[in-house]
Amino acid sequence: MKKLLSRLGTNGKDNLTTLIGSLMSAAFGVLTFMLLSRSLSKQEFGTYAIFMSVAGLADMIRTGFVRQGLVQLVQVSDTGRKSAILGSAWILHVGIVFTTGIFIFALGTLIQSDFWNLFSRYFPLLLVSSFGHQMVSWIAQAFKNYGRINFYRLWVNVGQLLLLVGTHLIMGLTLEYALTLMVVANAAISIYAIVFHGHLNLKSFRMQELTSLIHFGKYSLTTLAGGNLLKTSDMMIIGYFLGPASAATYAVPLKALELVEIPLRGFVMTTYARLINFYKQGDWYGYRKLIGASIVKLSLLMSPVILICLTLPEFVLKILGGEEYQDAYPILWIIAIAMLLIPADKIVGISLDAIGKPSRNAMKVWVMVVINILGDAFALWLFESLLSVAVITLLNIIAGVMVGVIVNPYFSFSFYKRGLTQKSKASLQKSKPLFT
Repeated sequence: MKKLLSRLGTNGKDNLTTLIGSLMSAAFGVLTFMLLSRSLSKQEFGTYAIFMSVAGLADMIRTGFVRQGLVQLVQVSDTGRKSAILGSAWILHVGIVFTTGIFIFALGTLIQSDFWNLFSRYFPLLLVSSFGHQMVSWIAQAFKNYGRINFYRLWVNVGQLLLLVGTHLIMGLTLEYALTLMVVANAAISIYAIVFHGHLNLKSFRMQELTSLIHFGKYSLTTLAGGNLLKTSDMMIIGYFLGPASAATYAVPLKALELVEIPLRGFVMTTYARLINFYKQGDWYGYRKLIGASIVKLSLLMSPVILICLTLPEFVLKILGGEEYQDAYPILWIIAIAMLLIPADKIVGISLDAIGKPSRNAMKVWVMVVINILGDAFALWLFESLLSVAVITLLNIIAGVMVGVIVNPYFSFSFYKRGLTQKSKASLQKSKPLFT
């Protein structure tokens, strides 16, 4: 165990905790995906894939405004200020859930389509039902309680799967049944979270801290919304040009990429906290070395999955979606190559947030969004091929890494030309990067 922790770095326990929790959560998520891909018709499953993509994009409003600012401000603040930040975050979260839910419901009455009718009825319910466990998890992240994060992430997935399996065995599944059961599972976990781990510090609310959260959140929201749009735009554009059945075909190989990202998020979470510490200390040597070493280590950890996707694509697709999706193996090949670049994209992005430059991270992400949307639309209009969408995904990840490195002031040539300050030279000796 000690050897394993040492390989995971100086934050080995945190990384191991997040890795185990993320893998377990991912396993139940895959089982849910497999059940739905086999239980729903291709048309319904495509609609489900588009629903979850749009839901993820809409949910970025609260994640961007609340989570990112909460984690950043708590970690750089003294004890007295932390309580006010937590109380303000609760108030902000309530306000965002209420206004977003009302807006989506109203939008559904204006847009006359089967999809928007479904989305406007179920998304506000999912938003409210997940409120409690999301907030408790974000507070746990701010205080580096990764075990609690894993607990809620795991049990939401377990609860959903158990309800879906039970309903499937008793009466069979439809899309609306599946969405209703997801609302029920989220609501049950949220009630537990608020009762046992809520810490509702509403009396400590301060307008100054609310303003600070919103100020940081406006950039984080832009970044997260853009990052989510990178995925959702694929599904929405495919659905528009080729229909829900084609969206379902693309969703199955894309799930392999999402599975890789799930355990990756845990490592990114702990690396982000470490980068903030280097920023506070002015230790740019440790900051840069941590970024490089994290990218290398995470890429190596992902290489077995990438190899399986490249050599056994039919097997992977059969496991994820069944016999109906075997023709998607060329898409999986391209996505597997893109997987290798995901760690670099994620780490370069959070390195900008960690030094208080969320606007630059937002710019990086939106460069990728523009490339992805325009590229997808042009490729589908010209070729009508799902493979072309996967190629565009690979190209925008490469572009994102390049832009992120260019806009980071501590990677620039001028920084190296000026040399290290005396403080940085002294801290160089003390530097202990996360991965050694």
